[in-house]
Amino acid sequence: VGSHKGIIQSVMDFDYLQGRKQPSIKAIIASGRNSERFFFGKKEVLLPVHSSVESINPELKEEINLFINLVSGRRVLSSTKSLIENLPNLVGGTVFAERLPERHALELDQLTEQKGIWIAGGASVGLIIAGHLKLGAIGGTQAKQLEASNLLADGQIAVVSSSGVMVNKIIRLTAGSGFGLSFAMAVGG
Repeated sequence: VGSHKGIIQSVMDFDYLQGRKQPSIKAIIASGRNSERFFFGKKEVLLPVHSSVESINPELKEEINLFINLVSGRRVLSSTKSLIENLPNLVGGTVFAERLPERHALELDQLTEQKGIWIAGGASVGLIIAGHLKLGAIGGTQAKQLEASNLLADGQIAVVSSSGVMVNKIIRLTAGSGFGLSFAMAVGG
């Protein structure tokens, strides 16, 4: 939900570096356009942009199981509720926005508990399962940062922090010390 070109491109770079044949990002929910241009390796691709989660075709709704919410803190509650209500196979996601009102966070907490899903954030740079999944800006927003952080192969160390800056520093320290990362998550502030 929302568009942050650097974050979306970094997820696509991770997918490409992993050897995937197509990006894991299936759609962007934003207003004002029908598609956005990104690169998948050296190939330029268009990702579809939908004005709302309700406008996504039913087959694609079934396919989506994770989300990244990139909208402002005031819009996180309504946009995340819409995702939870309209995506039947949703298991979780991340909320990037800072300054999420406390009452909105509490309402989302209750809703996710009822639905049996998880959310990292607000103020989360995301999560990464090395060699498998990147959800957010975690690990860097440039392909060279992902490679330098040794995020393309399974490792043995897990990192969890409430600070996005700290989680990224620990990821880099881990890689620089010759260790591999298994999992990292910024739970948010």
